[in-house]
Amino acid sequence: PPRDGVVDGLRRAFSEACERAGGQGAEIVEALVIGDRTGINRDTNVAVRDAGLAHFLAISGSHMALIVALVVALVRRAAGL
Repeated sequence: PPRDGVVDGLRRAFSEACERAGGQGAEIVEALVIGDRTGINRDTNVAVRDAGLAHFLAISGSHMALIVALVVALVRRAAGL
């Protein structure tokens, strides 16, 4: 089987941690950090949209993914990988 990249592994680990933590807002944190909005239920999605935060969630997730990719690249370079 193909190996996932480091970023994919980090995203999956964070997603699993959010699932284990559960509780109110875990889906929102997951959307903010890794851009995965699939866990947000319909009512929460409507509330986020009505509050004008839907764009914020989408952009924050993609920005965080870029930051993680940059950090991974810098660490790899520093470690000589």
